[in-house]
Amino acid sequence: MALLSGIVRLFNDIHGNGIIEPGDGSERIKFSYKDILNRGFTLPFEGQHVEFEIVKTINGPRTRNIVLKED
Repeated sequence: MALLSGIVRLFNDIHGNGIIEPGDGSERIKFSYKDILNRGFTLPFEGQHVEFEIVKTINGPRTRNIVLKED
């Protein structure tokens, strides 16, 4: 599966979830902190560039294998 690129538009560090806006202009998608692959305790921030995969679930599309990029 190909990695997509996007930008973190929202992240709630208390609940550990947020929203990514894909770079291709498609609909924003939810993500969970547990799907981030970066080592250590690294929190995403609004506006941060990411790469990720999308999987289809019963509750709609979700992200997987998120890689936080250093800007």
